[in-house]
Amino acid sequence: MLWLFDVNFIIIMLVLLFIAWQDILLRTITHRSLLCLFFCLLPLLFLPNWQLNFFAAILIFIIGFVLFYVRVIGGGDVKLMALLALFMPEKMLTDFLLLTAFIGGAIVLFGLIFFRRQIREHGVPYGVAISLAFIFLIPCHHDF
Repeated sequence: MLWLFDVNFIIIMLVLLFIAWQDILLRTITHRSLLCLFFCLLPLLFLPNWQLNFFAAILIFIIGFVLFYVRVIGGGDVKLMALLALFMPEKMLTDFLLLTAFIGGAIVLFGLIFFRRQIREHGVPYGVAISLAFIFLIPCHHDF
């Protein structure tokens, strides 16, 4: 029966890769993609060590809203981080935020070196960093 959860993790990773690709091409993360990810994340609640983390999701959403208001981060990125935090175990949250910042910094440096004009005009596709951080951390915290 546990193989179903492994298949679900693969589906979650594919959806996150699609969201990252969408963010690279369009610089937007659609509500439809986030809704699809939400339904893919729901089966995680049946795992014994996974539960909803409302506090982290609300806190990330509030901080993200402020950052969105001052035009530091996009609204889709905030919603993606809050959605992933909702389904994330507490012990994974700090690792997720640090890895997201590290990958995001690498993307910014890479973008400024090779795609300076596009980055200045359209911004950084931070959904890539968020998605990759979650994808990298799932195997590390895959304890059930």
